[in-house]
Amino acid sequence: SGTSGIFQGIARIVKTVLKKENVNDSTINLVYQLFFYGLYLITNIPLIIFSYKKMGKKFTILSSIVVILSNVVPLAINQISGVKEFFIFGNTTRSDGQDLYLLDFSASDHQVKAFSMFLYALFAGLINGLAYSIVVAVGGSTGGLDFISFFFAYKKKKPMGPILLIFNVSSILISVTIGSFIAGGVSSSKNWTVYNFFSQNLMSGVIYTIVVSTVLHNLFPKDKIVKIQIYCEDVIAIRNYLYLNNFNHSLTINTTTGGYSLQEKKNIEIICLFIEVPKILAKIKEAKSEMMITISPISGIDGKLSVEEALN
Repeated sequence: SGTSGIFQGIARIVKTVLKKENVNDSTINLVYQLFFYGLYLITNIPLIIFSYKKMGKKFTILSSIVVILSNVVPLAINQISGVKEFFIFGNTTRSDGQDLYLLDFSASDHQVKAFSMFLYALFAGLINGLAYSIVVAVGGSTGGLDFISFFFAYKKKKPMGPILLIFNVSSILISVTIGSFIAGGVSSSKNWTVYNFFSQNLMSGVIYTIVVSTVLHNLFPKDKIVKIQIYCEDVIAIRNYLYLNNFNHSLTINTTTGGYSLQEKKNIEIICLFIEVPKILAKIKEAKSEMMITISPISGIDGKLSVEEALN
């Protein structure tokens, strides 16, 4: 999914054209990697600049680390001799050697390969959903289209879950259309059929997106609303510090009575999105180090909820 999937699709078209021209495999592999990884990195440069100006320094740095690692690591793995013949859940390439993943479910071996592809999609979704949750939890993203989707979610004050799902599903459809359907049609005119559009690649892409979204939603419910309660001796100092540092949430200061001392104490309540918690906690701890903070979920609200303008 995302820009990486789209550029992989473009690289696959180029690879197919070069194969038809009988270009040697080493040249094809080099051009493929240049188009795939090169275009992905180049496209992320203006997106990183955009994110730095609109979304903040920390968010951009963390996201950029993910962008670099997600290119360097697979590129390095691709240089390992014999790695392309290594499979975990079965070889999903076509029996005719076209390497197009354009399986039509008709032949018996295609059905087996399709099942293998679904297993890859399932486990890739589980792993990437976990990784995605970790990245978002520390205040970053996976880069690419995330820079745009996160911007829309924060600036438009919309739940991030549906926006990310729309961007991911759209990118899956685009990347599969380019890298599977069009690449297959370029390889052979007989592949220009609606039947081939709904290949196992598209189906596995849908499975992957659903699994990633489900894992992310359960591990890091980014569009959920929570209540932060802060207990300490000097809550007014925390309140003053937050508003001096452009804190745009409303907060409530409650007066309670201690059960043991029977003395009046104060605490602060803040209602915010769950994804904002790390940033808000960091600000609170800058103001005072000794305190107790509780975070509890809220099933829903009736009213307008302001959102922090930047992730940093």
